Formats: sequence, structure tokens, C-alpha cells
Amino acid sequence: MHHSPRKRDCFSRHYRYEDKPTGAVVTVDTTGKTAGMFTERDVLLASRSGDREWSNRPLHYFHTVSPVTIRSSETVASALAKMQEGRFRHITAVDSDDIPILMLSIRDILTHVAEKFQQEFVNLPPEPRLEARSLWGG
Repeated sequence: MHHSPRKRDCFSRHYRYEDKPTGAVVTVDTTGKTAGMFTERDVLLASRSGDREWSNRPLHYFHTVSPVTIRSSETVASALAKMQEGRFRHITAVDSDDIPILMLSIRDILTHVAEKFQQEFVNLPPEPRLEARSLWGG
């Protein structure tokens, strides 16, 4: 989980990861509740904005305000559905007080499914209709 105080500049905060590298950080308000989400996409948009001082501005200039979240009691399927509907790669799980407890990425979900159903993935029969027909695939 990556918490970000609002006073840090976006460049240094984006590239300083405490737990594991991920493409997003959660910003929190003074009570610890989710205030926003700052992603790699925000860095790209900020850097292309024409604002030469973008890297010195606080995160709240660029982050997504009030991002979609899931409750910690929701299922992986629910998280995936919200991510698909919103077309984003990261979602924050919050507790009953809206305090962020986990950042979930699409990669985390795919890894979970592949590990949980390892035999099903390894033993999938080939699909003739998906066979490569040219040098670059199907």
C-alpha cells in the first residue's frame, strides 16, 4: 500500500516505492481516508501538459479525485468487474471507515487466478482455431 501525503511533489513521490513497484499510489486526506489515486497515466498527462513546473506541484494537482474503490469484503470478481467497467488497472480496497488497506492491480488478479487454477492453465487443450497461421500469429 502506498500512501502519499499531499505535500510531496509528484515526480519524487511517483518513483519512491515502499512496498513493491506498482503503477499507482493512493493519496489520503488528513484523516487517512482515500482522497485520490495517482497513476503512471497521470505522470504522462502532466508531463505533456505544457506546464514546465509540473514535477514540482503537489499530487492533488494531478491525481484522480475520489477514485472507485472496493470494500475489503468484496470478491476478486467484483474488483475485476469494477476495473473492467472503469477501464483502469488499479483499484484500492478500503475498510469500513474508507481507510485504504490494499492496492490491487490487474497483474495481482491474474497472478492469483493463475496460481489458484494452475492445473487448469497448464492442461488447457490446444484450440485449432487459435493456431498461428502466419509469422505474427493468428
